[in-house]
Amino acid sequence: MQAKAQPCASRQACSVPCAPRRSLTTLRAHGSAARERHQVPTSHDSARRQVLLSLLSAAVALGATQRAGAEVYEEGLVSLTIPEGWIQSTAQISSGGRRTVVWFPKDADPNDLSVSLVTTGLSADFTGLGSFGSATDFGQGLVNQMDQAYLARARGTLSRPAPKIDQVQVCKLIDAKQTRGMYTVEYSIKKPQEELKVVTEAIAAGNDGVYNRLFTLTAQRRESASTAAQEELAGIVSSFKLKSK
Repeated sequence: MQAKAQPCASRQACSVPCAPRRSLTTLRAHGSAARERHQVPTSHDSARRQVLLSLLSAAVALGATQRAGAEVYEEGLVSLTIPEGWIQSTAQISSGGRRTVVWFPKDADPNDLSVSLVTTGLSADFTGLGSFGSATDFGQGLVNQMDQAYLARARGTLSRPAPKIDQVQVCKLIDAKQTRGMYTVEYSIKKPQEELKVVTEAIAAGNDGVYNRLFTLTAQRRESASTAAQEELAGIVSSFKLKSK
């Protein structure tokens, strides 16, 4: 995949056995090396998520529009199907020009049930998702960044005991796999005093004819979401694909 280089943005944004967790030093070294080698923005970190949560909270104010009937969303390389009755909102993240599109049911709180698509630029020497490691490596690294219990243990000393599990954000990898040319990562995230959420991310890379792009589709729901809501999210994720140029 060859393209004209585009300056990349600065950093943003459990029942199955998980891969062995690497040390914090190893994770930092691996992430730094990958970013230096490919100039890849870590669009999955806590900063990006804070921005995304802000977008979700302000989705209506951002100019949300309701679409009638199930609709195939297509823009550039991306194609996915959005169910009837879902609202769409679009925003441009100023730092680095990341573009975010958010969808959620008309009568739902987008923080409880939503799908978002973030498009990020990649460097010209990016060769594919394998540059991030395997799907499991990618998923475990993503989860470790958000698991405050793990980070506290990694930084802790004998004189500073690990925090109680109910006092910090806990994130656990559920599944990670490579299918249809993309990585799909599922994990749970539990914040203090909040209901557990289940998140599925589908990550794909492609070239739009000018630049290399990273596309991250994130579907989130509360653990108590209805079966119908879970099926809608699964349908959106399974419909997500990149078109050939």
